[in-house]
Amino acid sequence: MRIVETEVERTTFIASFENQKNDFSNHVCRVRKQYEEIKKLKENLPKNHYILQMDFAENYACKSSEEIQSAYWNMTGVTLHPVVVYYASEKDHQKLDHRSFVIVSDEMSHSSTTVHAILNKIIPLLKQMNPQTEMIHYWTDGPTSQYRNKQIFLTVANHKEIYGMSSRWNYFEVGHGKGPCDGLGGTTKRMADEAVRSGRAVIQDATDFFKWAVGSSLKAITFLFVSVEDCVSAAAMLKDRDVKPLSGTFKLHAVIGNGNAEVIWNEVSCYCQQCLKNENPELTHGWKTQTLAARNRKMLRQYQKLMITES
Repeated sequence: MRIVETEVERTTFIASFENQKNDFSNHVCRVRKQYEEIKKLKENLPKNHYILQMDFAENYACKSSEEIQSAYWNMTGVTLHPVVVYYASEKDHQKLDHRSFVIVSDEMSHSSTTVHAILNKIIPLLKQMNPQTEMIHYWTDGPTSQYRNKQIFLTVANHKEIYGMSSRWNYFEVGHGKGPCDGLGGTTKRMADEAVRSGRAVIQDATDFFKWAVGSSLKAITFLFVSVEDCVSAAAMLKDRDVKPLSGTFKLHAVIGNGNAEVIWNEVSCYCQQCLKNENPELTHGWKTQTLAARNRKMLRQYQKLMITES
């Protein structure tokens, strides 16, 4: 970024300033609204519901304690994707417990394909934690290459048929998606660097990173490995989809799966009691309905077969 100075007529400047002021005001309102809604959801999270807050961390750059100069210019990267799962405590349903996961991968593309491979890996674990799981509430930032795109929307639409539970996907406002995942990823990378510097570990690629992580002192974190082959398998399934883009993709911040390749979406999240219970939300509070694609039985069968294998 750099500052560029321009001179315009007073009336042009005033009109431009008014537009920017309105855009900024709406931006601030969405920032506050999204944080208010996730707080409201945590305070009223129903039993058998999960909150999954997740984000891609900055890639870990493998390094050695003693390396030749050329190694600096040829560092191998490792993809890290922290996930924090919140759920109602068994002892006191008014309180939340949580579990921390970090997905390690040798697939370097942070794309919707990688996201699907991650979901295929983590959802079977959530089913093991609670076989009666009814709903997953996803909370992420909103890059279109990763989380806010038509492939993710269709997965949300058919989430119950694919994974056996309903879902909602919520997006923080642009530039305001910081949360526990950032600390989780930062801690993991810092501990890995310390292990390498002290000579307790040699981490040259994603496989080495995963082996170190599983045996490390980070016992409060569950590490999972998603390979390139897992991502290729997910990509093959997504390729069979015929998905229509969702009108208003850049505006929406909440998507609810409605089955039959249909989603209900809104420009902001809403977790009032009516919307939380999914009582005709499309009729109130600004929700809209859209069908994304025809039902793809072949795709659903492939996903269901994959989930049985993962389980």
